[in-house]
Amino acid sequence: MFTTTGITDSTESLICQRCPYLEGSSPQDVLRELEHVKLENEQLRRVFEIAVEAFKERDEKIKQLEAENNTLRSKIQDLHQKPFVISKRKKEKQVDNESSLSSSRPRGAPQGHKGGTREKPDRVDEYIDVFPERCDCGSRDLSECEKVDEHTIEEIEIRKARVICYRRHYRYCKRCKKIVSARVPSDIPKGYFGPAAMAVAQYLRYQAKLPFDKVSKIFKDLFGMEITQQALVGFDKKTAHQAEPLYKMLEEKARWSKSINADETGWKVASDNAWLWCFVNNQIVLYKIDRSRGSAVVEEVLGKNYPGV
Repeated sequence: MFTTTGITDSTESLICQRCPYLEGSSPQDVLRELEHVKLENEQLRRVFEIAVEAFKERDEKIKQLEAENNTLRSKIQDLHQKPFVISKRKKEKQVDNESSLSSSRPRGAPQGHKGGTREKPDRVDEYIDVFPERCDCGSRDLSECEKVDEHTIEEIEIRKARVICYRRHYRYCKRCKKIVSARVPSDIPKGYFGPAAMAVAQYLRYQAKLPFDKVSKIFKDLFGMEITQQALVGFDKKTAHQAEPLYKMLEEKARWSKSINADETGWKVASDNAWLWCFVNNQIVLYKIDRSRGSAVVEEVLGKNYPGV
């Protein structure tokens, strides 16, 4: 016993709830979902605006840092080149010296020039008295005289090598409750030879340009010290390790130099082919041994953005 109106309202309500265009959802649910999407979209838009502002600030900061970096690079370059810059007065003096040398004048000391002699040493370490035993005539009947002549010479002292044994003593610390030992002087290397022997060997090798076998012979003949060629090679490795900071400093000087010349020549490393690179200008000479002859070595030493010529 339903009225027409009641049947119509119920039918329309059922149709709206099951509308195929809403995939079975009610209009109220669709509206609520729409509102949620709008709110979420608004939040995302705000986040995007904040991100855009952050990127702008970052770009400005990068530009500022790049400008500061360029300024610091210029200052570093000036500092590295400053020790090698010849002052104007020094340049003028060099020009005057060159012009005076090139002028035509007779060779030799000028007239009236007082010759120079070797100055006597400022100290005498030992006096040796020499007395005559007989006269030129053969007589040994000689009496004392007050006359004494002095003749001073400088002589080197060649001594046999000393063998030194450092005996490290141990003590018990009452405060820390542990046993401690003395430290060997820092200039004593961990090996069988002292720093003086190593320094002399390196001087003979690289200043006097003597081969390893000649250096070994000098130590044996003069000091009675047996040093094999393998030990001398070990000296090289220790010296190279200690000189590594100096080598890094030369590399840094080369990177900031105004100009530099580079060349390479063949080299052997354990019978394998390699190349000895030389980077040189008026201030530094830098050597590098590498198995490559390509431009990668130049970029490694001078950097990819070398500021000089």
